[in-house]
Amino acid sequence: MRRAVRAAAVCDGFNQGGAGVEELARAVMKTVAENGASFRTLYPLELTVQEKMEIVAKKMYGASRVAYERKALASIKGIEKLGFNDLPICVAKTPASLSDIAELRGVPKDFTITVNEGEAVRRGRLIVLLCGSIVTMPDCACAAAN
Repeated sequence: MRRAVRAAAVCDGFNQGGAGVEELARAVMKTVAENGASFRTLYPLELTVQEKMEIVAKKMYGASRVAYERKALASIKGIEKLGFNDLPICVAKTPASLSDIAELRGVPKDFTITVNEGEAVRRGRLIVLLCGSIVTMPDCACAAAN
Protein backbone atom coordinates (compact mmCIF):
# COMPACT_ATOMS: atom_id res chain seq x y z
CA MET A 1 0.00 0.00 0.00
CA ARG A 2 1.38 3.39 -0.99
CA ARG A 3 1.00 6.33 1.32
CA ALA A 4 0.95 9.98 0.37
CA VAL A 5 3.86 11.87 1.87
CA ARG A 6 3.19 15.46 2.74
CA ALA A 7 6.52 17.12 3.41
CA ALA A 8 8.63 19.80 1.82
CA ALA A 9 12.10 21.13 2.53
CA VAL A 10 14.51 23.60 1.04
CA CYS A 11 17.54 21.88 -0.48
CA ASP A 12 20.49 24.06 -1.48
CA GLY A 13 23.42 21.68 -1.38
CA PHE A 14 24.89 23.17 -4.56
CA ASN A 15 25.50 26.54 -2.90
CA GLN A 16 25.82 25.54 0.76
CA GLY A 17 27.25 22.02 0.68
CA GLY A 18 26.16 19.72 3.50
CA ALA A 19 24.55 22.55 5.44
CA GLY A 20 22.23 23.18 2.51
CA VAL A 21 20.68 19.71 2.69
CA GLU A 22 20.23 19.40 6.46
CA GLU A 23 16.59 20.53 6.35
CA LEU A 24 15.83 17.94 3.68
CA ALA A 25 17.60 15.20 5.65
CA ARG A 26 15.58 16.04 8.78
CA ALA A 27 12.33 16.00 6.77
CA VAL A 28 13.15 12.58 5.30
CA MET A 29 14.03 11.16 8.72
CA LYS A 30 10.80 12.55 10.23
CA THR A 31 8.68 11.13 7.39
CA VAL A 32 10.23 7.68 7.72
CA ALA A 33 9.77 7.74 11.50
CA GLU A 34 6.11 8.76 11.19
CA ASN A 35 5.14 6.51 8.27
CA GLY A 36 7.45 3.57 8.64
CA ALA A 37 9.72 2.33 5.91
CA SER A 38 9.20 -0.61 3.62
CA PHE A 39 12.28 -0.28 1.45
CA ARG A 40 13.07 -3.05 -0.99
CA THR A 41 15.53 -3.12 -3.82
CA LEU A 42 14.54 -3.34 -7.47
CA TYR A 43 16.75 -6.39 -8.02
CA PRO A 44 18.83 -8.83 -5.97
CA LEU A 45 22.55 -8.05 -6.01
CA GLU A 46 23.35 -11.66 -6.93
CA LEU A 47 22.10 -11.11 -10.50
CA THR A 48 24.56 -10.51 -13.34
CA VAL A 49 25.30 -6.95 -14.40
CA GLN A 50 23.25 -7.45 -17.57
CA GLU A 51 20.28 -8.88 -15.65
CA LYS A 52 20.33 -5.86 -13.33
CA MET A 53 20.48 -3.48 -16.30
CA GLU A 54 17.55 -5.26 -17.98
CA ILE A 55 15.42 -4.80 -14.85
CA VAL A 56 16.33 -1.12 -14.44
CA ALA A 57 15.81 -0.35 -18.14
CA LYS A 58 12.45 -2.09 -18.35
CA LYS A 59 10.92 -1.39 -14.92
CA MET A 60 12.22 2.13 -14.29
CA TYR A 61 12.55 3.60 -17.77
CA GLY A 62 10.01 1.54 -19.71
CA ALA A 63 12.49 0.30 -22.34
CA SER A 64 11.56 -2.69 -24.46
CA ARG A 65 15.15 -3.95 -24.69
CA VAL A 66 18.78 -3.24 -23.87
CA ALA A 67 21.58 -3.31 -26.44
CA TYR A 68 25.26 -3.59 -25.54
CA GLU A 69 28.13 -2.22 -27.60
CA ARG A 70 31.23 -4.40 -27.86
CA LYS A 71 33.15 -2.11 -25.45
CA ALA A 72 30.35 -2.42 -22.89
CA LEU A 73 30.36 -6.22 -23.07
CA ALA A 74 34.14 -6.25 -22.59
CA SER A 75 33.82 -3.85 -19.62
CA ILE A 76 31.11 -5.97 -18.01
CA LYS A 77 33.15 -9.14 -18.52
CA GLY A 78 36.11 -7.45 -16.79
CA ILE A 79 33.93 -6.25 -13.90
CA GLU A 80 32.61 -9.76 -13.35
CA LYS A 81 36.09 -11.31 -13.69
CA LEU A 82 37.34 -9.00 -10.91
CA GLY A 83 34.50 -10.20 -8.67
CA PHE A 84 32.52 -6.95 -8.57
CA ASN A 85 29.33 -8.50 -9.96
CA ASP A 86 27.55 -8.18 -6.60
CA LEU A 87 27.62 -4.36 -6.68
CA PRO A 88 24.52 -2.30 -7.51
CA ILE A 89 24.42 -0.49 -10.84
CA CYS A 90 24.19 3.23 -11.57
CA VAL A 91 22.97 4.17 -15.05
CA ALA A 92 24.56 7.33 -16.49
CA LYS A 93 22.36 8.66 -19.29
CA THR A 94 20.68 11.87 -20.39
CA PRO A 95 18.40 13.42 -17.77
CA ALA A 96 16.25 14.87 -20.59
CA SER A 97 14.44 11.59 -21.31
CA LEU A 98 13.53 8.24 -19.78
CA SER A 99 15.42 6.79 -22.74
CA ASP A 100 19.10 7.37 -23.49
CA ILE A 101 18.15 9.74 -26.34
CA ALA A 102 17.55 13.32 -25.20
CA GLU A 103 15.13 14.05 -28.05
CA LEU A 104 12.68 11.31 -26.94
CA ARG A 105 10.62 13.46 -24.55
CA GLY A 106 7.74 12.47 -22.33
CA VAL A 107 7.23 8.76 -21.82
CA PRO A 108 8.62 7.08 -24.95
CA LYS A 109 7.41 3.63 -25.91
CA ASP A 110 9.13 0.67 -27.55
CA PHE A 111 12.69 1.99 -27.33
CA THR A 112 16.08 0.40 -26.82
CA ILE A 113 18.64 1.66 -24.31
CA THR A 114 22.22 1.19 -25.49
CA VAL A 115 24.97 0.53 -22.97
CA ASN A 116 28.25 1.94 -24.31
CA GLU A 117 30.63 1.17 -21.49
CA GLY A 118 30.81 0.12 -17.85
CA GLU A 119 33.17 0.53 -14.93
CA ALA A 120 33.33 -0.62 -11.33
CA VAL A 121 33.81 2.18 -8.82
CA ARG A 122 35.35 0.25 -5.96
CA ARG A 123 35.32 2.95 -3.29
CA GLY A 124 31.82 3.99 -4.28
CA ARG A 125 30.83 0.30 -4.26
CA LEU A 126 28.82 0.50 -7.47
CA ILE A 127 28.96 -0.25 -11.18
CA VAL A 128 28.46 2.68 -13.55
CA LEU A 129 26.95 1.87 -16.95
CA LEU A 130 27.23 4.64 -19.56
CA CYS A 131 24.29 4.78 -21.97
CA GLY A 132 23.68 6.73 -25.15
CA SER A 133 25.48 9.93 -26.08
CA ILE A 134 26.69 10.91 -22.66
CA VAL A 135 29.94 12.75 -22.08
CA THR A 136 31.74 12.25 -18.79
CA MET A 137 34.13 14.76 -17.35
CA PRO A 138 37.77 13.73 -17.05
CA ASP A 139 38.83 13.06 -13.49
CA CYS A 140 35.23 13.05 -12.29
CA ALA A 141 34.32 11.51 -8.95
CA CYS A 142 33.68 8.14 -10.62
CA ALA A 143 37.11 8.00 -12.24
CA ALA A 144 38.85 9.36 -9.15
CA ALA A 145 37.14 6.78 -6.90
CA ASN A 146 38.96 3.96 -8.66
